[in-house]
Amino acid sequence: IEENTTPNQLTAIITSDRVDLNDSLYIKNVNIANVLRNDSLALNVKLSNADDANQLDLNGLVEFAGDTTARISILPSNLKINSEDWNIQEKVRIAFHQGKTEIENFSLTNKQQSLSIDGILSDDPKDLLLVGFENFSLTTLNPFVKTLGVKLAGNVNGNTKLYNILNSPRITDSLLIDSLSFNDTYIGSLTDTSSYNREANEANIYTQILANDKEILKATGKLDLKEKQIDVAVKLDDSKLTVLEPFVKKLVSNLKGNISADLTIKGPLEKPEINGDISFNKGELTVNYLKTPYTLNDKVSVSNSVIDITNLVLLDADGNKATANGTVDLNNLDNPDIQVDLVANNFMALNTTAKDNAVYYGKAYATGNFSFRGPTNKMVINIDAKTEKGTIFNLPLNSSETVSDKDFITFVSKDTTNIVERKTSFDGLTMNFKLRVDPNSTANIYTVLGKLSGKGNADLELNINSIGDFEMKGDYIIETGIFDFTAQEVINKR
Repeated sequence: IEENTTPNQLTAIITSDRVDLNDSLYIKNVNIANVLRNDSLALNVKLSNADDANQLDLNGLVEFAGDTTARISILPSNLKINSEDWNIQEKVRIAFHQGKTEIENFSLTNKQQSLSIDGILSDDPKDLLLVGFENFSLTTLNPFVKTLGVKLAGNVNGNTKLYNILNSPRITDSLLIDSLSFNDTYIGSLTDTSSYNREANEANIYTQILANDKEILKATGKLDLKEKQIDVAVKLDDSKLTVLEPFVKKLVSNLKGNISADLTIKGPLEKPEINGDISFNKGELTVNYLKTPYTLNDKVSVSNSVIDITNLVLLDADGNKATANGTVDLNNLDNPDIQVDLVANNFMALNTTAKDNAVYYGKAYATGNFSFRGPTNKMVINIDAKTEKGTIFNLPLNSSETVSDKDFITFVSKDTTNIVERKTSFDGLTMNFKLRVDPNSTANIYTVLGKLSGKGNADLELNINSIGDFEMKGDYIIETGIFDFTAQEVINKR
């Protein structure tokens, strides 16, 4: 903080390298300059460097009147969001008088899009604050929602009306989002006319999405915030499955295809009861831990917030089939509990590279039993199966080996001083494999002496615990193979 005074004015400059707003959001290079002269205060607020994607250079003038009224005028200012320049209306006036804040002509524009605010903030039920949107692009919000794994697109038009904000707020929406897309997948056009009444402490929900003149989503109902109760009906008709990805991203990713559902969500807000039916149409997903892509065209039921899975058919990338049975308990939506068994036939059970897992990796097809047990943050995966043709398994036993981030090229460092520790991505996951291996499968074993690539028979147990410790038991009898012998890069023999 720097201060400077003269007989006519007081100057104060406040600077900070960084201001933390929360655990994941901060502002860097803050510079606030104030000049107080007579009955007015000139101010300038700068946030971030001139070459940053997000910047603010705000100029304003505060005028103090004798009747305790204060007026703020916004002077020519610059705002940059995601490397796009926004203009702040130069005729903005903000007045503070008798407990009310009056905002006039606030407008933020970028080419054809604008965000406007006009009206009064007060405790008078008649006073209205109107927030307007015209061709407002949702891509503007992407830097702020990126950490949620969300990417938005679409244009917002309409307004939100806020009454009696300082006492018992009442809010009504009249919004239309054209060409809404979520994580690069087109969703449709969203209309929201929900409202909130502070006196009743209740929100009325009405949200609709249309795609090709067809209603693909409709959510209606009430939120009783006083009693902390929810009563909402949700209907989906061939909606895009990708909209569920933020809620299941700990377990699966790359969601594609469509989902239909008829659900009711009712009960306490902290633990509502979900009931109804869900069906998948050309649904696609990838199991994160295994990197295996699967498709499904089937139906499940939900009762008391538990998804019942009965003879659900999954297909791998080659069209091979597995049948799933079990439950997914949604009573803790942040950490669902999974109890699912799969019976598989020549099914893709592993599809990883060294980048995914340096302990072991490859592509594996198996016939046998798979089980998934526990909450998503403490998942246990058990596989008891026989490997099938096309299985290629890589096992680095050389502790001095480092692997690049390239999927198809492996670089081996023989200098132990250059070891790079690879972080494991198990994070609570336990994996147990019981594998019966036959000569249809190939094993690549990397040692300090070279690479052994062979085919043979084995009964192997592989285990990885939740902190990434790896253990392997069993004998691998190699019937045919090749050993590439390397001695300090001087001798190379096959």
